[in-house]
Amino acid sequence: MFRRVPLMLLVSSALSVPAVAQEAGVIRQDSLLYPARTALLMLGMAFTGYWAYEAFNEPPIRLDDGPTLPRYMTQPNQYRLGSIAFVGMCLLVYSLIAYFHKEFLPIVGIVAPDLYQTIEKSMTDGSLAYPLVVIFAAAIFVTALKVEKDWNPLLVLRRVVHGWVSIPQLANALMVMARDELVVPAEARAGVADSLDTPYVTVGDFDKDRRSLDRRWAELCYIRLWLEHYRAQGSHFTFFNEPSFAWEQLQGDYDKARDRIAPLKRGEVTDANIFADVAGKVDTLRRQYCRLAACFLVFTNQTQKNALSDARQFGVTITLDLTRANPLRYIAIYLVAIMVAIYFGVSVSAMSWDLLNGHASAAFSQDPDLVTRWIGYALASYGMPILAILSLRYLGWTVDAGQPNSYLISYATVFLVALGVSTASLALAIKLAGTSPSAAMPYLDLVFTRVKWSLSPAIVSVYIAYHMDRQTDPLMPDIESCQHLQLLQRVMSCVFFGFLVTAFSVMPALAISTVTSSAWPVNKLRMVVIGTTFIVGLIMALVGEFALVKPSPASDR
Repeated sequence: MFRRVPLMLLVSSALSVPAVAQEAGVIRQDSLLYPARTALLMLGMAFTGYWAYEAFNEPPIRLDDGPTLPRYMTQPNQYRLGSIAFVGMCLLVYSLIAYFHKEFLPIVGIVAPDLYQTIEKSMTDGSLAYPLVVIFAAAIFVTALKVEKDWNPLLVLRRVVHGWVSIPQLANALMVMARDELVVPAEARAGVADSLDTPYVTVGDFDKDRRSLDRRWAELCYIRLWLEHYRAQGSHFTFFNEPSFAWEQLQGDYDKARDRIAPLKRGEVTDANIFADVAGKVDTLRRQYCRLAACFLVFTNQTQKNALSDARQFGVTITLDLTRANPLRYIAIYLVAIMVAIYFGVSVSAMSWDLLNGHASAAFSQDPDLVTRWIGYALASYGMPILAILSLRYLGWTVDAGQPNSYLISYATVFLVALGVSTASLALAIKLAGTSPSAAMPYLDLVFTRVKWSLSPAIVSVYIAYHMDRQTDPLMPDIESCQHLQLLQRVMSCVFFGFLVTAFSVMPALAISTVTSSAWPVNKLRMVVIGTTFIVGLIMALVGEFALVKPSPASDR
């Protein structure tokens, strides 16, 4: 009987294995603690999932001059996919901590020895360990979700998922185009000029200089009438009653501006200060209505193509015929980087352990067979899924160079493919090496037990695909768009990514059995696994952040 189960069965296994009889190694179920632990685990996961969902939509993101909730910056179906992905990732990390709580205890012992002794005693008593872990993990997550700091990995994760579902790129692009490049359709101009609610607007005002007060007032009246038309339909109640949009306040400001612009249009005011003040208020009000119109176009359409089609009818045109660049130019960079990272990670981790434990002579004379074997394991675990993802990205580009319908679904596919390839390759490498006791297991059983080692490679594969897409897709913000960040901030984001992927390998590494056929001590094996994972994550993040150069477009947009 296996001592571990796959992570996809985490909840059921955690609920069905409440206690372990240490003497015989036999799993027994405590009928008294089973209902309580079941309720506590489900409560902890529900609590964490709820706050993760809330955090995905908060705090509001500034769009031009006003804060806007993320759910109004993308299509509803994309937002649902994004929130599900973010909550799922948070629950995955939470579940890892809850599931590997025994392996997590040594880390607690390093940070807080007294707390470690208390928890260890509770585990021996058999009562408090699991409740403490569930409550502790939930508290840590809620605290992290509330911290709006650039160093917070959960904040970085939320921003990444926002980017996957075009938050706030599409809404921002439409807003800027509406503000700077709006061309009111000819059939709509007469309607604005004839409306009793838009006095002192003529059809000719729409052809005047963009900086003139006449044109800005005419466009403001058009945007307001366009939005009022949809509001009157009554099917967008939630959108127009969103407090952050302040529709009623905008209406009040419009009425005040209309009363003040009337004497200007009649030529009754000659004071330059009054003219400048009214022009400034009209411009501010126009920007606010442009922001609202952009969010409405995005939020009320189920696909990006539909949103851009409605935008063209509104008077905003964004080019759609841009294709992704050939990703082949980046494949060589990543392949060289992963080989260097793995060789460097295994060698340096092994040497570091020897130096830290007073074996200076052995540090620089590592057993080449052992180093080669672990490099092979790392290549199977990390190299093969990355190679598979890069190859699939190139093959997909040859078939269709256009943008996918949903990048979030694309990255979910990347994660699953990388997870499967990594698991299968690692199990095959163990079978071929034949030196581990696990090599005697049937192949499918070996694959079954190696899923936990493939989470970090799958996350790295998604990271690589994301950065490659940013450089090949003209509609996505490229790396150069982050140049305003300081060098230290960009480097620290790479370091945090290294820690993030390492977190998914720490628990399995701590669970390595003390009975092993390797000539290396168990603690050295753990050091090699954890160190290699961190170095691979760090180097791949540095490559994605600094080594990719976006190709120049063949023509201007």
